[in-house]
Amino acid sequence: MLDKNINFEKFVNQIKPLILECFESPSKKNKIQEDMLMTRFTSIEKEIYYKIHRGSMIHGKIWEIVFFNWDDWKKIGGMDGKSENLKTLIELKNKPTTLNDASSKGTFKKIEKLKKKYPNYQFIIGFVNNDLTRDTMNQLKGVRILGGDALFKFVFQEHSKEIQKRIKKIVNEKESSKTF
Repeated sequence: MLDKNINFEKFVNQIKPLILECFESPSKKNKIQEDMLMTRFTSIEKEIYYKIHRGSMIHGKIWEIVFFNWDDWKKIGGMDGKSENLKTLIELKNKPTTLNDASSKGTFKKIEKLKKKYPNYQFIIGFVNNDLTRDTMNQLKGVRILGGDALFKFVFQEHSKEIQKRIKKIVNEKESSKTF
């Protein structure tokens, strides 16, 4: 279970500089794969596309920082993170559309390998941005699917809403400064 000695303010102060650092990384516009049909878009429309895509990538990095600096959660190879206390391995996704057919096959293949190494662990695919209101189980693969509030409650427990509120505040203050 959750370490009851977690100092919430200390946690927020610890991750805030890591979050802000995400906005400082140089723009990697040339690394974003352009859709060949984008030739019909104006340069302004393309710039908007790049900003939205880059923003989504930054937000994904931010959530990794938040989740994998909480309690005993750590980033590991093979899956995004692991909690010894909860005996859980998690693959964190920004939203369900980031788990398309090809990536889901790869994710489930990874999980099958890791089940041998971690036989007493549960495996979760967690969607940060999802309106999934219930905890579901992929019966064929034995993987829990958690999204939105269900994911936050599982990981952050009674701190779930406050975590979301504080991270949104940090990000909104940064984004409103128009530096990214």
